[in-house]
Amino acid sequence: DQRGHGGSVAGGDGYRLERLAEDLAEVLAALEVTDGILVGHSMGGMVAQLLAIRRPEALRRHVAGMVLVATAAGPLLPGSTGDLFPAALAAAAGRGLRRVERRGRGLLVGAAPGAWVARACFGAHPDPVDVELTRSMIDDMSPAAFAELLGPLLAFDVSRQIDRIDLPTRVVVGSRDLLTPPPRARAIVARVPGAELDLLAGCGHMVMLERPDELDD
Repeated sequence: DQRGHGGSVAGGDGYRLERLAEDLAEVLAALEVTDGILVGHSMGGMVAQLLAIRRPEALRRHVAGMVLVATAAGPLLPGSTGDLFPAALAAAAGRGLRRVERRGRGLLVGAAPGAWVARACFGAHPDPVDVELTRSMIDDMSPAAFAELLGPLLAFDVSRQIDRIDLPTRVVVGSRDLLTPPPRARAIVARVPGAELDLLAGCGHMVMLERPDELDD
C-alpha cells in the first residue's frame, strides 16, 4: 500500500510522488526482489515512471520489465500547462477537504456521490461487487491525505523524460477509461523506446477488477 493508504501509515515526509517512488525503491530492496515485473496502476503508474527515470540502475537490479496500467505521463487536466493552475485548484480543493476531515466525514459526503464516482471508474457492465469495493476504498481514504496528493497528481508531467526509460514496457488501457483515456496511453507508447500498447475494448479505469485474466496474461 502507498503511504497513507490501506495498511501503510502516512509518515512525516508528505505525499510528493518523488517520495512515493523512493518508498517503492526501498521496498524492492528490502524484499530483495529480483527479475520482477513492476505493475503500476493509475497513480502507481506515475510512481513507477518516476522511479524508472530517477533511479534506473537501482530499478534494473530488481525488475526485468514494467507494465503501466491506466495511467498518464502528462497533466491530468486537458490543456493544462505549467504549475500555476493545478496548484491553485489543488489549494482550493485542499482547504475544503481538510474541513471535511475536521468534521469527521469521508472523502465523498453521502452515499450517492460515492456510488457515482465509483461507477465512473468502470466501463461497460461492471460487477456490482467490484463497484462497491471501489466505493469503499474511496470512502476509506483520508480527505486530508487526498488533499496533499491532489497537487502532485494534477501537476505530474514526465512526458519529456520518459524517453529515458530503458526497461521493456507494456502499456494497458481500457477503451472506456474516463480518468486516463487511451490518448494518454498512446502518448506514453510514442515516447518510451520499444513500448507496446494493449487496448482493452469496453474496459474502464479499474482494469485489474474488470479484466483480471487479460491483465495477468
